[in-house]
Amino acid sequence: MASIHHRIAKRIERKGPGWLFTARDFLDIADRRSVNKVLCRLAGEGKIQRKYRGIYYYPKMSVLGLVSPSLEELASAILPHEKIFFTGLQAANRMGFSTQVPAKIIFLTKKTSRVVHILPDGPAIRFKAAELPLLDDLSDIANLMLQGAYAMGEKEMDERNIRRSARVLGERDIADIKKAFAHLPQWLREVVLRVEAVRKSMADKE
Repeated sequence: MASIHHRIAKRIERKGPGWLFTARDFLDIADRRSVNKVLCRLAGEGKIQRKYRGIYYYPKMSVLGLVSPSLEELASAILPHEKIFFTGLQAANRMGFSTQVPAKIIFLTKKTSRVVHILPDGPAIRFKAAELPLLDDLSDIANLMLQGAYAMGEKEMDERNIRRSARVLGERDIADIKKAFAHLPQWLREVVLRVEAVRKSMADKE
């Protein structure tokens, strides 16, 4: 039977470069202590990289050199059991509501607030409990629109931003948001209804 070291190394190879993983991904092979020893050894050999406490990365290369995992991927790996999302300002920027780019790297969560310094000398990732709830029953684009609109505020959700929202939200997205109205402030509900009206108007003209 293949050794624990060999089986873990082979699994990493099969997953391929760019894989972020932890000891949990190998507990069907051996106990956590044994897995940690193998991962530490592989990291020491330079075959994998330790990106944060207990989080490893199988290096991926391109013609330009090493491709590092995205901060979003690292954030999800650090808090695997939490819903991770962009802050309101990041969401507003991605939705096109604002050109402002947040200076700090912050991710919203349902309940966790903490600062994580990525090893060895990478940027700090901040996790912040969301003021506006992150809703599990909504698509990512629906949550993105709500967080972005909430960050902008009622006055900034003008006709331009309403039309932009109408172009990216689907009929199902709007229906799901309406089911979650109890979690939204009144002004944001009205924004969603305006988006729905504009979307219907756009569809009628097609």
